[in-house]
Amino acid sequence: MAILKQDINFNLIFLIGVTIAATVLLTLYFVYSMSNVNVDYNTMEKDLKITKANLTLTTKNLNQCANQQLNMSLELNESKKIEEKSREEYNKIYEDTEIELTKTQTGLKDTKDQLDKTLTELKDTTNDLNAKKSELSTAQNEIESLEKKVNNLEEKEQELENLKDDMKSCKTNNDLECYKGLT
Repeated sequence: MAILKQDINFNLIFLIGVTIAATVLLTLYFVYSMSNVNVDYNTMEKDLKITKANLTLTTKNLNQCANQQLNMSLELNESKKIEEKSREEYNKIYEDTEIELTKTQTGLKDTKDQLDKTLTELKDTTNDLNAKKSELSTAQNEIESLEKKVNNLEEKEQELENLKDDMKSCKTNNDLECYKGLT
């Protein structure tokens, strides 16, 4: 039994040694695994913080983009309203201008017709004026001719008066010689 006892003790020591070795190995494996898990955890925690910071930044950028889009939508709506209002004003101005253009064209046609009529009347009046100028020139020539005749007649009348005076003088003086010199 002693062998058995020795065997049992040896087996027991061997089992205790194997158990201790297994515990040590498992503890080392656990410590190694836990350190790897801890390193992985720390790495993942850092990555998670970076991802969270990126997500926060992305959320902030997304919110800014959403605000910009909202502002752009509001500006676009305002621009559309202004464009519509401008288009309405343009159409009104265009219609008013069309009406005014039609009136102006009608007035221009009437004025052109009146101008043509006035030009015709002016030509007729010019022709009448030229005829009257011609008549006036003829009348002035006649007047000048008649004035010359009147002047000649006045000169002759003066000569006759002088001759008459000379004859009276000759008659008063009873001088026949005087009559001879009068011719």
